Amino acid sequence: MTAATRKLLLSKQFDDVAIRDIVREAGASIGAFYNRFSDKRALLEYLDVQQTAAALTLWTAFFDRPRWRSAPPAEIVRAFVAAAVRAHRQNAGLLRAVHFRLRSQDDADFRARARRIDQLIRRRLTEHLLARRGELAHPAPERAIPFALLVTAAAIREAILFEDLRLNPGELGDELLIEELARTFCAYIGCSR
Repeated sequence: MTAATRKLLLSKQFDDVAIRDIVREAGASIGAFYNRFSDKRALLEYLDVQQTAAALTLWTAFFDRPRWRSAPPAEIVRAFVAAAVRAHRQNAGLLRAVHFRLRSQDDADFRARARRIDQLIRRRLTEHLLARRGELAHPAPERAIPFALLVTAAAIREAILFEDLRLNPGELGDELLIEELARTFCAYIGCSR
C-alpha cells in the first residue's frame, strides 16, 4: 500500500487520495488497509518515517565521501544541489504531502523528523565548506552558508514540489535549476566556480 500511495501522490494531493484509491491501486482490500493503518494520517506518518530514515542515510553517505576533504567549495556546492534536486524529484509527491501537513497542522512528530534532516544537512555542509574558509570570500561564512542553504532549499521546494518557478512548462529543467542554484549559492558565499 505504501508504493501505491507514493504512486498516487505523483498526480494527486494527499487529501484528494481516498483509502479506496490506495487499496485499488495496491490490489488490496479496505480491511487490509485498516489491519495495517488506523487511518490515512497513520499511513502518511509511516511513509514519512521511512522517508526520513532514507534521507538520513542518503545525506550521511553523501557527506561522508572522502573526496569532500580535498574538493573545492564550488564542487561540494554543485554536488549537494544536484543531490538535493534529485532527492526532491524522486520523492516529490510524498514530500509535498508532508510539507502540507507541516504547514497546515501543528504536528510535532512530522516537524521533528524534518528538523533532523535539516540539521544534519546544515551541520555537515557547513563543516565541509568552513574547512575551506580561505577559499570563501564572504566576510562571515559561518552565517552565509546556512543562509545560502535556506534560500537553495526554498527554491528547490518551490520549483519541484509546487512548480512555482516554472514560467512555462519545461522552461526550468532540473539541470538548469542545479546550475543556477549552485551559481547563486557560490556567488553568495564567495567561492569561485
